[in-house]
Amino acid sequence: MTINVLIVDDHSVVLQGLKNLLSLDEGLEIIGAASNGEEALQLAQERQPQVVLLDLLMPQMDGFAVITRLKQMLPDTKVLILTSAQEENLVARALDLGASGYLLKNMEADQIQKAIRASLLDKITLSPEVAEIMHTRPVARDNSYAREALTNREKEILSQLVQGKANKQIAHTLGVSEGTVKSHLSSIMAKLGAQSRTQLAIYASQSGLNS
Repeated sequence: MTINVLIVDDHSVVLQGLKNLLSLDEGLEIIGAASNGEEALQLAQERQPQVVLLDLLMPQMDGFAVITRLKQMLPDTKVLILTSAQEENLVARALDLGASGYLLKNMEADQIQKAIRASLLDKITLSPEVAEIMHTRPVARDNSYAREALTNREKEILSQLVQGKANKQIAHTLGVSEGTVKSHLSSIMAKLGAQSRTQLAIYASQSGLNS
């Protein structure tokens, strides 16, 4: 299956380099390249990409604004951040907004390609440096224990969370109230020992608990 990808970066050299590198992968089709947020949204609406590879720090409209708009326009489109910034608050904010990964620009092309494919499986990918910063393994529990500890409803909510959905979206999808979703999330975090929604999503995705 060919994956349609839109690339967004305000540096023309980086943009062209990414386009050239990723085009070598026969499983990827670069359907557009945008140099700013407004252009990215317009192209996304026109061409319906499966994955958007998005620079975070751009003038006028930054990556956070683009993610927010994209998730409203195309909720099924996956967004992978590709940036040089690795501050913890930026990573957390991007993931909370629904990004499917946070990659640094020092990653090799094959790693980016793998992250693109992983995003379509609802897996969150982080650059090694970012993963270390975010402490992706909050508890020393094996997967079998964690699976048994969660109820079926909690597993459903966890799966929705890893897909980048907000509480309101999860509530609508599952036909429950936002309060119920919040209550279940608190229970899940307590059982897994996660300290935040972002930490929970990363841990669940990388340990296979969302499957």
